[in-house]
Amino acid sequence: MIRKLQLKFVAVCMTLVMVVLGAVLVSIFLSARQNLEVISHQVLERVIREDSAPNHNTAITPSQQPDLGLDIGGKEVVLPYFTVVLWEDRSGNYTAYVTGGTYSNLQGTEELSTVLRECLSQQQEEGTIRSYNLRYLRQDNGLFQKIAFVDISMEQATLQEMMGSHLQIAVAAFFLLLVISIVLARWATAPVEKAWRQQRQFLSDASHELKTPLTSILGTAEILQNGLVKPEDVPHFAGNIHRETERLIGLVNDIIKLSRLDEGGGLGQWETVDLYEEARAVLEQLAPAAQR
Repeated sequence: MIRKLQLKFVAVCMTLVMVVLGAVLVSIFLSARQNLEVISHQVLERVIREDSAPNHNTAITPSQQPDLGLDIGGKEVVLPYFTVVLWEDRSGNYTAYVTGGTYSNLQGTEELSTVLRECLSQQQEEGTIRSYNLRYLRQDNGLFQKIAFVDISMEQATLQEMMGSHLQIAVAAFFLLLVISIVLARWATAPVEKAWRQQRQFLSDASHELKTPLTSILGTAEILQNGLVKPEDVPHFAGNIHRETERLIGLVNDIIKLSRLDEGGGLGQWETVDLYEEARAVLEQLAPAAQR
């Protein structure tokens, strides 16, 4: 019983711990992802604002590239990016020029065409292209569109690394709290275990005390029933039955008093006891068993 109580205590505690740790991890994940998305959006805005060429024949020199160094988790990180200018002719066809970025040899590639087609098909100012791990931001300048792309694979790797470290901390905290909960379960159930042992000891003692007068009454009654007693000795045996019955009633009353005390009842009335008479009565009760 005590073992089941301890297991239930530990199970309840660890369930609460798992719920709290899960909520904390989810909140950290959502907050970190939102922060990284904000950082990525800031990069896109800086690229759109700073990385521009007068026309498609003008290249961006390294000194003209925007400073995209960002502090992510205490590390200086430069997110890969590139910008594209789209010119639309009268027939609705687009001509694309890569105007800057950290990528090389993108102009005229099939990958660039695929990225641009998927970007234009979404018809959104800002979005993501999951197949290439890119986030984009579009800017319509009237005669042409400028689109900035940022690689979010580093963003995802940073998020995974961050959550991995937090998950390790959560696992360590889980096992530490498991040990603490086991210790607390034993400490919390110690009074219950003590009371349980005392109750079992009380039941054992009470059973023994009740069995003694019942056995005496049963033996005396059998002797009388079988006619093994002389007529002049019948009052003596009847007196034994009466004394044992009174003793049995006294034990029952004592048990009732103890039950009331456990429920917070009063101690009852005080009375004077003659210890000599009590000892003599006990001696008379145990004399037949001692003779046998």
